[in-house]
Amino acid sequence: GEPQASQRLRASFCSARQSRQKPCSGSLTAAGIDANITRTSAILIHVRPLNKAVAQSYAVEVGMAGLKGVEPEILPLTPERWSLFEDLFGKQGACYGCWCTHFRLRPALRRENDRQRNKDFIHARIEAGPPPGLLAVQDGQAIGWMQIGPRADVPEWNNAGRVSAPLDPEDAGDVAIWAISCFFIRVKARGIGLSHRLVAAGVDFARRSGAKQLEACPIDLSRDSRSIGLFVGSTRVFEKAGFSPVAVRKPGRPLMRIELEGT
Repeated sequence: GEPQASQRLRASFCSARQSRQKPCSGSLTAAGIDANITRTSAILIHVRPLNKAVAQSYAVEVGMAGLKGVEPEILPLTPERWSLFEDLFGKQGACYGCWCTHFRLRPALRRENDRQRNKDFIHARIEAGPPPGLLAVQDGQAIGWMQIGPRADVPEWNNAGRVSAPLDPEDAGDVAIWAISCFFIRVKARGIGLSHRLVAAGVDFARRSGAKQLEACPIDLSRDSRSIGLFVGSTRVFEKAGFSPVAVRKPGRPLMRIELEGT
């Protein structure tokens, strides 16, 4: 039968391909879709495969004030952790049914898609690997999520019209240039510093995975640390993690970077 990844992506995969690729035909076969997923995954892990021990067992213990229970672990989102991710995002799919596809799909496709198609898309992406982000897990429940990976994995984050566009257009296809593009924190865990722990773990995760630079495009100010508008992260969180601004295309939205090579 047709592989599950192909079944889930058949309706939207062609429209969601990265802009640097040639347009694909709607008649692309299931085998072709699977081959493309496999090829993209191989590209994203940057020549050498991501160390299995890092991908499967990588964990960072984090000390946190204000959150009761055992200390959370920061873990890569591998296929066996799908249920944790699904529970965290809930029936609403986090932000209005997005399922963290906002920077992965073109605007026209996002308008066409419903909540279920977005969920299917990200599920297939997680199944294909490598991990598209990190989960904060406490007492068997995910309490936070951070999307992190090569810029090539979030093509809409690279668009020239965005404040997050790369300084060098070639960086959009360089799998050693990584980005932190999105956060989602469970309500009970907001405002207590979890994003600091996720970013610190992300820096280590990117370095271990072969990244030479890690970028983000956070927001300077928010009236409420629990605001959903902080899905891009807070500038002060990245400053404390060692990021520095490299461009400001819009007031309050710096493009920030940390160098990972040689560190």
